Amino acid sequence: MDTSENTYKITHYYSRNHEKYSVFVQTEINLPQFIDILGAIIFKFEELVPEQDCMDEQHLISILTKFFNVKDVTKKCQGHMKYTRIPLDQWEITNTFLISDNPTFVITQIDLYEVREFCNGIDLNEKMENLLPQSKEFELEIRRGHEFYYSRVST
Repeated sequence: MDTSENTYKITHYYSRNHEKYSVFVQTEINLPQFIDILGAIIFKFEELVPEQDCMDEQHLISILTKFFNVKDVTKKCQGHMKYTRIPLDQWEITNTFLISDNPTFVITQIDLYEVREFCNGIDLNEKMENLLPQSKEFELEIRRGHEFYYSRVST
């Protein structure tokens, strides 16, 4: 595991099963910028796919890996899930965890619900324009996520 990069656990406060649906990524993108990128993606998704309530974490990770040079490390980090469990009333937009079996390894949990609330502001359109790829390929990737939603309903 590359500890020179930031490791983020992406989850959603209102998820039915945090253990099952949370994902882990590694990236060189710093936390404030990553939060802005996540917020911009969420709002772009809501703009293009209004019939869905929330963006599925697997759909989000497919976009992040394809367009933002982010690595999916979910399988590698599953053993660290136990170190990132806290009561819901302690959740913030981010919570940082020092992994006790590797004291130099830090995981920052990011709550997508809080990200959406935080990014819903005056400069949202500017963030979407500046942080997101302005391409048909990106929009198609946002729209194509239907397989994530159909498989989630059946599980």
